[in-house]
Amino acid sequence: MPLLEELGVDVATMNVAEMEDQIKAGPIPPEGLHHAVLRGFREGTANTGRKFRELVFEIIAGPAKGMTVKESLWNSDEAKGKNRVLLFAHRLGVLKRDGEKLVPIAGINDFGDVINKAQCFIDIKHKKRTYKTDKGEERETTDAILSFEGIMPMDDKRAANVARVGAVPPSSAAPKPKYAEL
Repeated sequence: MPLLEELGVDVATMNVAEMEDQIKAGPIPPEGLHHAVLRGFREGTANTGRKFRELVFEIIAGPAKGMTVKESLWNSDEAKGKNRVLLFAHRLGVLKRDGEKLVPIAGINDFGDVINKAQCFIDIKHKKRTYKTDKGEERETTDAILSFEGIMPMDDKRAANVARVGAVPPSSAAPKPKYAEL
């Protein structure tokens, strides 16, 4: 089978400089701010009974373009945990600001309603962890995680110099994502 057919790529639509930047970025997104779009959402319940919302962000500009990062927002009895979920909801367009209060937006009930629409800047940090292989060997890896603040709105001054795109590419046209597991 010819190489290009086997890989399933159309080299006529590829940008060589962008491809080389992606390879230089490595297997996980580099630390820092990245222009991203919300591509996925699911609700779940841990074995402990604690509920969470898992969000999947795809980086749509810069050297890490096409990579994805998952973030779980856990329900919490503590104000700080609840505020983090509300902050994400506000910055992703699930809630809007009305003076000093947050209010619902008509027709939008949860993160699933803003998939492929909500743009933001994600703040990636690296976290080392150890794990055991199936053979019981201990190994170390590095995961890409979001900072506690996690995301910034598109007009945040801290992201003034971050690579960005104008229009969000449709998910069907996006490259096959590489997952950075949390």
